[in-house]
Amino acid sequence: MASAADATVTADGRPKYILAVDIGSTTMRCFAVDANAKFVASAVQPIDTQLPAPGHVELDPEMLWSRFVTVVKDAMKSADIAADQVSSLGIATARGTFTSWHRETGEVLHPFISWQDTRSAELAKSWNKSFFFRALAGSSRVLHTVTQANRFLAMALIEFKAYHMCIRCQWVLQNIPRAQDLANQGQLMFGTIDTYLVWRLSGGKVHATDASNASATALYDSFSMSWSTPCCKLMGVPRDSLPRVCDTSSHICTCDEDIFGGPIEVHCVVADQQSAAFGQMCWNSKQIKCTIGTGSFVDVATSSPHASGSGL
Repeated sequence: MASAADATVTADGRPKYILAVDIGSTTMRCFAVDANAKFVASAVQPIDTQLPAPGHVELDPEMLWSRFVTVVKDAMKSADIAADQVSSLGIATARGTFTSWHRETGEVLHPFISWQDTRSAELAKSWNKSFFFRALAGSSRVLHTVTQANRFLAMALIEFKAYHMCIRCQWVLQNIPRAQDLANQGQLMFGTIDTYLVWRLSGGKVHATDASNASATALYDSFSMSWSTPCCKLMGVPRDSLPRVCDTSSHICTCDEDIFGGPIEVHCVVADQQSAAFGQMCWNSKQIKCTIGTGSFVDVATSSPHASGSGL
């Protein structure tokens, strides 16, 4: 029999495993890893992308949820493990892809809008050219000169792009009347893929994300490590519609036991680029990781929140 302090085996001596799910743009994979960090099984499911109109790139939330559950179950079956043998579930996802839903009923208002979607490109351009935005950038430059605070440098150099979730959130609020109605009632919830999956896994009890995913929204202040009230007000996105930001590695939620045949704890949600950087030991300041997949991305490790003088 196992001792109470032994976290690598169950009470009756069966080995425990970690399940890691990687959700990309075209496929999702689940890996089962043993106590010695060795892969023992894996499973894969495709992700179907919808292109309903020029510039629109969408994912069906129900398809994504169904295939997520399937890929986890397939990996568990391949490894011949039960839910009580899973010590932790971690989820890595592509950043910036999001949907919105009704807080009380869970009704999804629209498909996931992918990070590749460009429907809000004109909206982003109009913001960047607006007098208000230029005045904000100018005053931020003055404040940075006076205070030397990097957060003002970041505000001075930011330029909205279609891939910024905040611009697509504003597009949703402007073009889907039900979304604005729910926002006015305090019943709207926004969430990236990780947030939506945690919501479903927890039976609608937990609305959460981590900083690596939140930072892709242009609504998150990395200097205070919290949602930016000024940015939320500027974009018309209610703060209460955004998820709680948890530590990347922490107890995120416990899965409803009906999903996998027992309660499984989610102990990590993380963006795929940052996950890959950590996995390849890009831990120290100034180390660089290049991720090449559907897109190509360069991530630089910094010892503290950083504002690029080049506008990166």
